[in-house]
Amino acid sequence: MISRFLLPFSVLLALATVVRADDRKIRITVVAVLASSTDREVDRRLADLAPELRKKDPSWTGFKVERVNCETIELGGRKSFPLVDDCEVVIFVKEREESGCVRLLIKPATLGDISYSCCCDKFFPVITRYETRDKKRLVIAVLVHSSPCKK
Repeated sequence: MISRFLLPFSVLLALATVVRADDRKIRITVVAVLASSTDREVDRRLADLAPELRKKDPSWTGFKVERVNCETIELGGRKSFPLVDDCEVVIFVKEREESGCVRLLIKPATLGDISYSCCCDKFFPVITRYETRDKKRLVIAVLVHSSPCKK
């Protein structure tokens, strides 16, 4: 009689372990954006971000998505994301807060460490000091998703 109860209990325990393991995996998207004072074209994917970036530098007229990376990082883990030229950003996933937000530490090119808590499915833009050879400014947009990466 006891063995009938042990099997369902062990199945529930295994499922709970899987859920907890998935909860520890955080999906991160990093977008490398190039802002320019010479180009006029704005990538359609940046239609909402471009006006906000222009508030920081009104001379920027063109915005291009250079690279998009998506990785799943375990809580407590870190990954390096290539951006443009030899630049990269390292992202540490520190913890998931009770509110559901995720605390990150990012180390972008030409800037010091940035620690922040972000809610899922919202981009956090970082304007770096890095300029490409053709004088385009690198902007990094970081997004924490509420589900794992799709490969």
